[in-house]
This record gives sequence, C-alpha cells and structure tokens, in this order.
Amino acid sequence: RWFSSNLREYRAEMKVLVLFAAVVIATQAQRLCQTPDQWEGFAVTLDPLQGEFGVAAIHYDLTNQREAFEEEIVFANRTRLRIGQILLYNSRIGYEINIDAKTCTKFTLRGYLRPLGVLNGSHYEGAATVGIEPVLGGYVDTQIWRDDFRQDRHYAGIFTVSQCIPILEYFANTEANLWYHTSLYDVTLGIKDEKIFTPPSFC
Repeated sequence: RWFSSNLREYRAEMKVLVLFAAVVIATQAQRLCQTPDQWEGFAVTLDPLQGEFGVAAIHYDLTNQREAFEEEIVFANRTRLRIGQILLYNSRIGYEINIDAKTCTKFTLRGYLRPLGVLNGSHYEGAATVGIEPVLGGYVDTQIWRDDFRQDRHYAGIFTVSQCIPILEYFANTEANLWYHTSLYDVTLGIKDEKIFTPPSFC
C-alpha cells in the first residue's frame, strides 16, 4: 500500500513536471529569436525565376558591425562568377570584389548591421524535428515562422530552437518578380580568421 500510494504521488508529480516542461518549450519556441552575435556558415541560394544558383560562405559579426561573403553564382547559361563582399558598418565602407578578375569597387555604407533572426512581425507556425533517431542524437528541433507583410510580399524562416541558428529562409516579392530561397548549413559559432574582413591588396 505504501509503495502503491507513493507510486501514484510520483506519477502525479511527473505529469505536472511534463506539463510544465511542455508549456516552457512552447513559450520559448514562440518568442522571436536572434542568431548568435558571431557565426560563420555556408548558404545555398536559388532564384528559380532567373535560373540562378549560388553557394556562399558567410561571416557574420554583429559585435564589431561587419560581415563578409564569398559566393560563386551559376547563371542560367551555365557561366560562373565568383564575387565577394566586405561590409564594414563601423567605418561606413563596403567593398565589392570580382575574385576572378581581381577587381574591386569601394562604396559608402549606410545604416547598420541588423541582428539576424526571425523578422519582426512574423507569426509562429509551429515546430518540426529535422533528422531521425532522437535517441542517437541525429536530429534537431526547429521553429517555423511566416509572414505576409503585404499581399505581394511573403516570408518564411526556419531556425533551430536552441540558439536560433538559421536553416532556411524564403522571400518573395511578386510585384517585383523576385523570389529567393536560401538554405544554410555547416554553421559554426565565432570568427575563425579576422583577416576575412581585410580587403585584398588590389582594393
């Protein structure tokens, strides 16, 4: 009887704990999140209307207000272009680099480096698990956000629940005939090499 009574109490306590944990997780998932201040990764971008495909290395540094990209774009006619950008918001200076031709254009930057993450005004659509075999750790919990800013502008984003790492972003402007689909992978925290923000000598 003592064991049976304690078992009932234990089960009741566990139900309360599980319910509390579910409420906490749901509440956390529905908050607009922001990515870490410093991270690097790769992005695959597809523009289905223009038939363009690109793979880019991204270096994002909110702490020091700077970011850098190196991208290879494959156009519809199968030609390729390798370009880079270094954006130094603290100095209000940007560089656009043609990596193959070794040419560089310097321009003035306005504004500031915005925090990345779920766009303001987005609505929480739900959660999803990416991968299989949760017991083995081969999965990640994600949160899905969407918004129709206007009738002709649409946005969707998928981020990890933990640390708000971006996984996928979709943006469409039907009025301007623009469609972008970006998938991110191999995201790591921090900046490995500060030299990535130094423009090449030909700049």
